[in-house]
Amino acid sequence: MVMTSARWGRMKTGRCLGEQSSLLALHQDDPLFLGCYEDVLSVLDAKCSGRAHCDVQVPNELDHIKPCYPELARYLEVSYTCVKGAHDTHDKSRNTQDSL
Repeated sequence: MVMTSARWGRMKTGRCLGEQSSLLALHQDDPLFLGCYEDVLSVLDAKCSGRAHCDVQVPNELDHIKPCYPELARYLEVSYTCVKGAHDTHDKSRNTQDSL
């Protein structure tokens, strides 16, 4: 797989935000409330790109990144592309030079 995008934060409203409607009324124009996110593509790219499987513990691995107010529930939104890989069958342990 090759990671193409990864965002951590609160990109849009949803079911989780319904419980915090009073906060929405107070902060709807505040950039730290809705649309607050951090681009974490470099983190996910290093962890997942080039692998057949990838596990990311959310929020454990990303909780130190705080693009939003602490009381807001954050989520990870990712995109990836599957690519066909090839195995290297060349035996690197053999010496290819003939000795005389």
